[in-house]
Amino acid sequence: MNPMGGVGGINAIHDALALANWISTLRVADDKTIEAVFKEYRAERYPVAMEAFKSSQMFTHNLGKVL
Repeated sequence: MNPMGGVGGINAIHDALALANWISTLRVADDKTIEAVFKEYRAERYPVAMEAFKSSQMFTHNLGKVL
């Protein structure tokens, strides 16, 4: 992600918070529940991160046309 857009840092913070929230729901920390938490985390954050990545690509592409 292009650092000039600020999207990478913001997404990193959102990722950390989302993962912390999912981990805080754990009652038992066995392999099956940890795997389920990571699947839920990925389902929540992956689409958002991909949209941010696409937006960053467009920003970078358009910035190149201006310069």
